[in-house]
Amino acid sequence: NFSSPSWAEVTSALLFLTATTYRSRHFPHSRRTKWFSIMTILVGQLMTVWQMPGQAIGLAWGVGLLLLHSYWWQQLPTAVITIGMTLGLEASLVNYISPLDPAGCVLVAAMTLVPLWQIRQSLIKQSNPLFILYAKACDGWAIALGTSALLYISYDAYFTLIEQQTAPAALVLAAAIMGGALVLRHWQRPMNWGIYAVGWSLELLVIEGLSWVNHSLLALAVANVLLGVVTQLLGDWLQGHRHNPHMLRSWHILPLIYGGLGAVLRADFFNSWTGLSTLGLVLIAGGIGRRQPAFKPLMYVAIAGISATAFELTFYQIQRFAPGDQVVAIATLATTMVYVYRILPPSFATYLRLAKRELVAVAHLHWAIASGLLLSALNYPIEQNALLSLGVGLFLVRYAIQQGRHATQLEHPFPAWAELWVYLGGLEALGLLLHGGTLLLPPVLLQSLLPLLVMFATGLATVLYGLPWPEWGWPRRPWQVMSGFLP
Repeated sequence: NFSSPSWAEVTSALLFLTATTYRSRHFPHSRRTKWFSIMTILVGQLMTVWQMPGQAIGLAWGVGLLLLHSYWWQQLPTAVITIGMTLGLEASLVNYISPLDPAGCVLVAAMTLVPLWQIRQSLIKQSNPLFILYAKACDGWAIALGTSALLYISYDAYFTLIEQQTAPAALVLAAAIMGGALVLRHWQRPMNWGIYAVGWSLELLVIEGLSWVNHSLLALAVANVLLGVVTQLLGDWLQGHRHNPHMLRSWHILPLIYGGLGAVLRADFFNSWTGLSTLGLVLIAGGIGRRQPAFKPLMYVAIAGISATAFELTFYQIQRFAPGDQVVAIATLATTMVYVYRILPPSFATYLRLAKRELVAVAHLHWAIASGLLLSALNYPIEQNALLSLGVGLFLVRYAIQQGRHATQLEHPFPAWAELWVYLGGLEALGLLLHGGTLLLPPVLLQSLLPLLVMFATGLATVLYGLPWPEWGWPRRPWQVMSGFLP
């Protein structure tokens, strides 16, 4: 009668289990006998499992008998079964004191990780082979319980996000305890899977915790970016603090996962400060990109992200402007970044683990972007920034022509590049001159001045042709060619 066994039946079952265990002692070399004895102890729990306190007594008796088995037969399976039955006894007592729902069970499982790993830490320092077996058993059960709890909290977090509901407080506390327990387990000897598990528990803690405060995906996106920045800085600190040049792969990947989640979650949002989340992604990519030469592409992504952040923050401020004024404003920002990258000190390039020529190439790229934007602005009416567009054009013309001189004066000059820069600067100057004339002069006056343009172009060409360009550092040929075409 399994529904309500009598105390006589319980006592008989316990005595039978004890006799079976004692009998197996006399067959120390019989593996089959040992396993039959262990299976008898497990199956015998069916006599006591249906009610308290017989259930707890049966489990406690079984734990004691299994301890004897593990002493007589020092094998890992015996230690694993013993720890498993001990955990069953814990669950039975906790549930008897206060019946638990699934969230409560997960909390108890999370709280169990701490003593399991503390016991493991104490036993693993011993030289006794039996203690080593129990240390492995405790670690295995802790990993199994932790994985199961993380999976359940992940399941709940999914519905927390989808249904915009509030997470149970027990699961929030369980995620926090699991994160602390995992840090305790891997503090001395960190492993990739442990760092990923800590990151997983932190993500669940953020999702479940934010459900009590804010259900916005944007808040979750910002939290993920912050987690990415913090883990990236923590990885740098640990690398310097422990003087270990070889970081675990997880310290590179985990911040990128956080940053990627943040980028995906905020993709549909745009306001006055969402650009700061992009800046967080820049810090993550840049911090990891400078760790190793193999990660240099991430540094290029970070530099592109700096521009994207600046453009995003600027565009929010000018989105009410006319299209032409918007394009001029963005071109102005790109021009500013041209000169910023060009005049950065060598120490900054060293910090970024980039060569000076790479930053120069970034400046050239921004020059091309700014020039293209300024050219495209001519297709739209410019209502407020007409004079600003001329000023931006002057800076772009100056930069191009100055690069022609710079390429000529290098220790190993590049004549073709120098001439190309002069041609580009000349063409941009011609376009700027025509654009300025249409902006500053009334149409009637401009029409009357058109016949004089040939005279002006001829005079300008004569001056350009005769100037001592090589003495000033520029190649002569592009100036002569432009002088011939200008009239």
